[in-house]
Amino acid sequence: MPSPSDEHISASAPPSASLDAESLRQQFTQGSYQSGGRSLAYRLFRPAIAANHPLPLIIFLHGSGQIGIDNAAQLSALPLAAIQPVIQARFPAFVLAPQFSSRSASYHLSATDGMRTSLPDDALLPLFGLISSLEHSESIDPTRVYLVGFSMGASTTYHALLLHPELFAAGIALSGVPPERILAPTLAEIPLLICHGDADLENFYAPDYAFFKALGPHANARFRTYTGLGHTPPPDIADPASTWWRAWLFAQHR
Repeated sequence: MPSPSDEHISASAPPSASLDAESLRQQFTQGSYQSGGRSLAYRLFRPAIAANHPLPLIIFLHGSGQIGIDNAAQLSALPLAAIQPVIQARFPAFVLAPQFSSRSASYHLSATDGMRTSLPDDALLPLFGLISSLEHSESIDPTRVYLVGFSMGASTTYHALLLHPELFAAGIALSGVPPERILAPTLAEIPLLICHGDADLENFYAPDYAFFKALGPHANARFRTYTGLGHTPPPDIADPASTWWRAWLFAQHR
């Protein structure tokens, strides 16, 4: 197993490609999944690129600012960038963007160390059934299902991996609030990329970094500290032209 990687990155923005957001949004079909009396709205992009084998599924989990029922607000720059033709040509994948109607993770102070920590909320639960349903109806490679989350979505990424590690090949957590540190070793074998700005005043940097250290010396994890970055996706991940993290993600298999 790879050793953990602890990297420090400048938060300066790289040159960014532009997005034709409206035309990209129109390429997502709308859907709603029902489970246990709960409804989960979602948008799904089906790749147009012909493939003679199943393709990965990337699931983008939104922050608290996109909670709602309009089935539109969750289509932020990250999922839109993933379906650009130039990105799909190199990294063809289904792209799923669910929208939670209430919080998918809530925040508390840890009873053990006083740091901020998170717990999963019931709104998360239908996601697992939705993934299984899509794996049956679409040509998805079940060994290459990936989670990418920002803010509340990053916190939710951690909990989805804890609740159903058998479903996912890797996770990317951007500016999240982690679970209790005692749970960290449970995720040591799952490929994780954790990114956080050290100037984040909404979801503080310290708990996320402490969780990374608690994963242990043999964890399959990378932590990237973005110097001077506040509560926003790192510029080299938000950039629609960025490929380094996509290459890392697509190299992971369950």
